[in-house]
Amino acid sequence: MIIYLSHIDGKRKTIKQKLEVVDEENKVMKFKCIDGELMKEYNYLIVTFEAVPVSNETSKVIWTFEYEKKEPGLPEPTAEMDALVTLAKEIDDHHHGIDGKRKTIKQKLEVVDEENKVMKFKCIDGELMKEYNYLIVTFEAVPVSNETSKVIWTFEYEKKEPGLPEPTAEMDALVTLAKEIDDHHHGIGN
Repeated sequence: MIIYLSHIDGKRKTIKQKLEVVDEENKVMKFKCIDGELMKEYNYLIVTFEAVPVSNETSKVIWTFEYEKKEPGLPEPTAEMDALVTLAKEIDDHHHGIDGKRKTIKQKLEVVDEENKVMKFKCIDGELMKEYNYLIVTFEAVPVSNETSKVIWTFEYEKKEPGLPEPTAEMDALVTLAKEIDDHHHGIGN
């Protein structure tokens, strides 16, 4: 279950989603919106992301919105689409470099444990893996109250050689990305 706040059309909206499909072979992820202010307007809203290879090194991502409005006069979800495009641009801007250098990282989503609110990603390829035998990043949401949780990030890694640096630049990049996403969801800088 993923719950987030988004700043859409100047309004802060909560959206609760369920990750329904992770198809690594076909590079597809599908999220179903199941609760929140957005669902007051739609009977269902499903967002699918599909990465389609363009070359050996690049892919294009196709975003598909499937939805049914509760009433014919309600607007199309273009503001929500625009919010996702803005977020994607912010993430792309962020990915222009770690520690002043562009590094590619290919990750595999290994665990989605909805009951315990845990997601685990294993880095499996890219420049970063030239320095590590393995690198696993785990996110765990721990409830603090009925409405808030804290997220614990855990980095597990083994350097290929003792003299290589700790992955602090990558940790800093992830913290910066999280701040940019948080700013986006709270309408800061828009």
